Amino acid sequence: MNAESREAVFAELRKQGIKAIKVVAADGSKANGEIRGVRKRVVVLFVGCAVVLTGVAVFILTSRSSTVALPKNAAQPLPRQEIVGDRSRIGKPDELFVLKAERFLARFAEPGRSFDAPESEWPSKADFEAAVRNQITFTAAEFTERIDFKRMVSWLKVEYVNYIRGGGYVSGYIKDLIKRQQMEIGKREEHERHLQKLLVNVKSDHKKQREAYDYWLKANAQLQSMGIYQLTLPYALQGCQGSVGF
Repeated sequence: MNAESREAVFAELRKQGIKAIKVVAADGSKANGEIRGVRKRVVVLFVGCAVVLTGVAVFILTSRSSTVALPKNAAQPLPRQEIVGDRSRIGKPDELFVLKAERFLARFAEPGRSFDAPESEWPSKADFEAAVRNQITFTAAEFTERIDFKRMVSWLKVEYVNYIRGGGYVSGYIKDLIKRQQMEIGKREEHERHLQKLLVNVKSDHKKQREAYDYWLKANAQLQSMGIYQLTLPYALQGCQGSVGF
């Protein structure tokens, strides 16, 4: 029966000629005034204990996992090329490399990128020899962009060793690094300047748009073959489609 209280149930049953001895709540919470089930404060206590135990377990597991060092892998040499992905994930060379020569080589890891290499910061022969003996490593938790960057620095160290074995000097290798980087930067800037010339008054001229777009495709194909990061598609050419075969 649905009723507000046990007294209301007794009254309704008496109307029907039934003399009830005992009335029990359907949910088992009360029967003739006694408490059934678990008291509220006991439930709160159990919940509180569960929260505390969960926190302790998480703390222990976190502490244990933080003390376990991830295995390190050797950064195998990777030829210089554009870093694919988010370059902000690479981080600063000072954070990635311990040795002076490795940090210096990192300035030339990506083709065509701007750099700064004053002679006062050039590594010595001893610095390069220490870098050659050192193995660059990474862990599985690192971003792919960072791993590729480390691998390209490893490749530069191999290039240095071959250069010296071929009769070269440290200063000569550094100068060649600078010369190559400047050439790559100049090549990209040359394509950029020519593309900007083609974009003059191109908005209302479909023929000029096609010419500029085809040049953009050819320029990027050449830059890609050199490992240099490509030119961004200008807004004025976003509606074009390629017509150049490679």
